[in-house]
Amino acid sequence: MNGIPRTAPRLAAVLFLILAGSAPAQTDSGLSSADGLLGNLPVAFVENRGQWDETVRFRARRGSQTLWLLRDGWTLSLKRASGKKDLMDGAAVRMVFEGARTQGRIFGASKRPGRRHYLSGNDAAKWITDVPAYSKVRYASLYEGIDVVVREKDGHFEYDLLITPNIDAGIVSVRCEGIEGLALATDGSLILKTPLGAVIQKPPVTWESGPDGERIPVTCRHVLLGERRFGFSVEGRDLSRPMVIDPGLIYSTYVGGNGADNGMAVAVLPSGEAIVVGTTDSSDFPVTPGAFQISLKGTMGVGDAFVVRLDARGTRLVYATYLGGAFADLGRGVTADAAGVATITGQSFSPDFPTTKGAFQTQAPGRGDAFVARLSADGSKLIHSTYLGGTKTDQGNAVAVDSSGVTTVTGYAQSTDFPITPGAIQTTQKGFYNVFLTRLDATLSTLVFSTYLGGTKYDIGRAVYVDATGITAVGGQTGSPDFPVTPGAFQTKYAGPLGFGTDAFVAVVNRYATKLLYCTYLGGSSSMDSVGAIHMTGGGTVTATGYTLSWDFPTTPGAFQTVFRGGTNIRGDGFVTRFDPTGSKALYSTFLGGSGPDDALGLSVNSAGTATVVGSAGQGFPVTAGAYQTTFKGPSTFGGTDGFIARLNPAGNALHYATYIGGSLNDSAAAVVVDPNEVATVTGLTTSTDFPTTPGAPQLSLKGRSSTIIARLDLLPTGAARFGTSTPACGGPIVIGVTRMASSPDPNFAFTCIEAPPSTTGYLALSLGKIPSGFQVLGVTLYVDPATPHIVIPDGTNSVGYAETPVPIPPGIRGVQFHCQYLWANTPQCGGAGKFSASNAISITVQ
Repeated sequence: MNGIPRTAPRLAAVLFLILAGSAPAQTDSGLSSADGLLGNLPVAFVENRGQWDETVRFRARRGSQTLWLLRDGWTLSLKRASGKKDLMDGAAVRMVFEGARTQGRIFGASKRPGRRHYLSGNDAAKWITDVPAYSKVRYASLYEGIDVVVREKDGHFEYDLLITPNIDAGIVSVRCEGIEGLALATDGSLILKTPLGAVIQKPPVTWESGPDGERIPVTCRHVLLGERRFGFSVEGRDLSRPMVIDPGLIYSTYVGGNGADNGMAVAVLPSGEAIVVGTTDSSDFPVTPGAFQISLKGTMGVGDAFVVRLDARGTRLVYATYLGGAFADLGRGVTADAAGVATITGQSFSPDFPTTKGAFQTQAPGRGDAFVARLSADGSKLIHSTYLGGTKTDQGNAVAVDSSGVTTVTGYAQSTDFPITPGAIQTTQKGFYNVFLTRLDATLSTLVFSTYLGGTKYDIGRAVYVDATGITAVGGQTGSPDFPVTPGAFQTKYAGPLGFGTDAFVAVVNRYATKLLYCTYLGGSSSMDSVGAIHMTGGGTVTATGYTLSWDFPTTPGAFQTVFRGGTNIRGDGFVTRFDPTGSKALYSTFLGGSGPDDALGLSVNSAGTATVVGSAGQGFPVTAGAYQTTFKGPSTFGGTDGFIARLNPAGNALHYATYIGGSLNDSAAAVVVDPNEVATVTGLTTSTDFPTTPGAPQLSLKGRSSTIIARLDLLPTGAARFGTSTPACGGPIVIGVTRMASSPDPNFAFTCIEAPPSTTGYLALSLGKIPSGFQVLGVTLYVDPATPHIVIPDGTNSVGYAETPVPIPPGIRGVQFHCQYLWANTPQCGGAGKFSASNAISITVQ
C-alpha cells in the first residue's frame, strides 16, 4: 500500500467509490442503478491557484464527472444526458469528515507530468499558468493521528485512512450530503443513493501489515451512524501494528475485446505466470506485438482460439495471440512445461488452421477436427501443430504432456476413420460418437497410440491425466449402456435414462492403451452426469469432479454432502469422487452445491489429497466463513450464477474453504491450478461489468458480450496470513495452512501441513510472538519466538507427508494473535536422521 512507511506504522483503509454500472441492477436495498454512470473517474488532481472558489483545494475531472477536494472532505459531481436536447441531469455527493481538523496541511503527492494553464479574460495579469497536477492528495492530520490520502487508480476513486498506532478507527465519522439515503448490501458494500442512481463503496477487507510486510487479516466493516452518516468498525486489531483494508485478491483481470471471449483452461508456470486458452470472436482482442497471429481470421460471430500468458503479478500480458483460420476454432485445453512452452488442444472447422511441416496431419481431413499445437514460450511461433481427425466431426477437449514432450489428448470422434493404432483397446467406432484417446510423439508427427473408447450411443472424453509411468486416466460422459466397463468396477451398470441421458465415466488405461486397467460408470437416474476434470496420484488414486442432475448420484457415508440440493432435474449440483487404485471402491463421493444451478468444471489436487474445485454456482452454495466473497452477487433469476472456488479436505468430509467470485451478472470459473505455495490461479467467463479486478491489472472493464477472467487467490480465510519461507528437505515448499477461519470458540479448528517428510514425527510450535526474519536452529529457519508464551504440540505426518493438527480455540480470546510453524524430523529419503526441515509460518488473528 502506497504511503505506509515501514518505520512509521499506520492503519490504511483502501475504500473504492464506484458508480453503479450502466446495466440496471437491483441491490439489496431495492435501489436501481443509474444508466450511463459507470465511467473513468479522475486521473489527475489539479491544485487550486485561484482559478476556482477559495474553498476548493484540488480538483480532478474526467468527462462529466468532477471531484472537488475541500478542507474537510470532497464533493463528487455527476452528470448524464437527460433525454432532452442539450440538457443534462446532475447530482452532487458531498462527503464530510465530521470533527476533522480543517486547518491541517493538504498537499499533492506524486506529481503528474505537464502543467495546466487557465487563461480567462483579456487581462493577462489575471491568467493562472503553470498549475501542477498530482496523482494523489494527502490530508495530513485530518484527525489527530489520522491522515487521509485521496487518489485515482485504474478507473477507481480511492481513499486511504492512515492511522497511527493506538488510534481508534472508530473516531472517523463521514456525513453524506446530496444523497437520498444510505444502505448496506449483504456483501458489506455501502450504497449511497443519489437521484441518478447508486454510488457504491465496496466492503473493506482488512489486514494488518507486519514488520516484514506480511498480511495479518483483521475484520473491518462499514457501520451506519445515522440516516446519512457512516463510519468503520475494526475488530481484533493489534494497535501496535500497521493495518490495511483492501479488496483481497492477489490479482484479477478481464481479458477480452468487443465480442465474446471465454477462458476454458489454464496452466501455471513455476514462476507463477499463467497461460490461458479459450475462444474469442473479438476483432480487438488484446494481442501483443510480435505474437504468432495478431488478427482475427474467423470473423466476429465465428471466432478463433486464443492463447494468453500473464505475468505473475497480474499486471502485464507477456503475450496474447489468436490461433485459428477462416472458420470457427475453439481452444479447449492447455498444459505448459517449466520453460513456458504451451501445448493446446481444441477443435477447428478451418481448412487453413496453421499446421507445421512434418506434422501428423497437415491438411484438414474432416468437417471439423481436433487439433494439437505447441507454441513457443514468447508466443511468437508455432513449434509444432497438427490436425487430428477423420472425415466427420471430431473435437479435442483436454491435453497432457510428459517431461519429454510426448502428448496425450482426449475428446470425441464421430469419424469412423479416426486414426487408430493396431492393438489398441478399441479399434472401431461403435456409436454416434465415441471417446478418443491419442498419444503423439514430442514432434506431433507420429502416433504412439490411439484408441476409441465407447459404446453404441454417444461418449465424450472431457478430461485426461497422465502419471510419470505413462498410465492414463480419462473421464467424461457416456450415454451408452454398453460402455466398456470392467468387471468389479465401482459401478458396472448404466443408471441414466436410455436414449437421451448420460452417466459420467472414469477409465484408467495402461501405458500403450492396449488394456483397460479399470473403467466404471459414475452416475444416477437423471438425464445428465458428467466428469469435467480429473487427477491421478502416483499410486493410481483417481479424483474426478463434475456435474450431476441425479438425486441418487452415488455418495458415500460421512461425505461432506450426501443429499442432492439442486432441487429439480434442471438445477444440478457439482460432485467430487475419489476412487481407490483398483477403481472398485469410492474412497469418498460427495455432492457439492446449493439450491441454485451448480457445475464443477475444474480441479487441482495437492500431494495430501486436498481437492480444489472451481465452477459455476447459484444461490445457497456452501461458502465458508471468512472466505473472499461469502454472498451470491449474480442474478436471482433462474439460472443465475457466480463462479466458485472450493477446497475439500483429503477425507472428503469437510470444506476447508469455499467462496463465490463474481459480479452482478453471470460468471463461471472453468479451470484452476493450485501451485506448491497453495495459491490458486483460475480462469473462466464473465458477463458482469463489476467482476472484481485489482489495481494495475491489464484490463479493468468488460468490453464485449462476455470476457475471459484470470484471477489468482491465496486460499486462506480472514484472520490467517502466511509469512517466512520453508526449509524444505524433499525439494519443494513445505506449506502450513488452516482448515477454517479461527473463531472463538471453535473446538474443531486445525492446522495443516503439506509436502513434509513422509511418515515422520515433529512439532507444531505456537507462540504469541514472532521473529520476522527468523532464526537458525537445527539447520532450519524458525519464525516463532520462544521468548514469548508458547506451546509445542507433538504430531506426525502420513505416508504422503501430510499432517492435520487439531488446536481447539477456547472462548473469550477474540482478537488474540498467535504465530505457528511446523518442525519435522527428516526421513532417510529427506536427509536422514539428525536432520530437520520446517514449514513456512502463519499468523492467526482469532475472529
